[in-house]
Amino acid sequence: MILIADSGSSRTEWWLLDKGRAVEKVQTVGLNPYFFHGNDLADLLAREVPNSLRSAGIHKLFFYGAGCADPANQRRVEQALRPIFPGQPVLYVERDILGAARALFGSQNGLACVLGTGSNACLYDGSGIVHEIASLGYLLGDEGSGAHLGKTLIRDFLKHTLPAEIQRGLQEEFGLERADLLERIYRREHPNRFLASFSPFIYRRMGHPYITQLLENSFGDFFREQVCRLPDYRDFPLGCIGSVGYHFREVVSGVAGKYGIHRTKFQVSPLEGLTAYHS
Repeated sequence: MILIADSGSSRTEWWLLDKGRAVEKVQTVGLNPYFFHGNDLADLLAREVPNSLRSAGIHKLFFYGAGCADPANQRRVEQALRPIFPGQPVLYVERDILGAARALFGSQNGLACVLGTGSNACLYDGSGIVHEIASLGYLLGDEGSGAHLGKTLIRDFLKHTLPAEIQRGLQEEFGLERADLLERIYRREHPNRFLASFSPFIYRRMGHPYITQLLENSFGDFFREQVCRLPDYRDFPLGCIGSVGYHFREVVSGVAGKYGIHRTKFQVSPLEGLTAYHS
């Protein structure tokens, strides 16, 4: 049995494979190691991973995660995973962007992107990542991500620069108060998830001039700061994994075209592609 996990900052999907077929699918919370301290990650895994996965006789586990580019974080995740699964399966902890690239392109080359709660982009040559631009997370980067979209929206809400109908809609739907917003963003855990949670609100208002400009600016920043810094980026197809990229794919494709990229494809999750890759 093989277990594949795709972990972002908001959620983790686990697919249990038997002879190349998914026999169980489980979803838990996101496991980005940057947002956990001490034994919190191990404790969370102990609570979240169901017994059906623990007792499945897994011999290989492939974990692709946000925040796992750093070797120290890879070790933290591995140390947290090992006690969960008896039998000592062979364990691989890799960055989420490599999982996206393998799922999107297999043994072919291309520009692989993640557009979910966070964002990332790389050039993949069919076997590994050959060039990558540091994303830097939601405070310093993550352009085009759900957190980036939400941060821009909430900033404009707090500054009262939103169109009246957008300002009113946010207030009516969420009952937002300045003090509560600042508390959620600056003092509570997982502010990136909170900011990304406004993506559905943005999606439902696509076509509004303010929202159109917000999306084009945010995805434009993503291409300028990440994709267009990759060598010969116009020569490769672009693939995108993540709910933000998928649901806003028409806007993303339009912005990509402005930068000379005309071959695009989008998937919400990499699990189907990773199932084929590891089978």
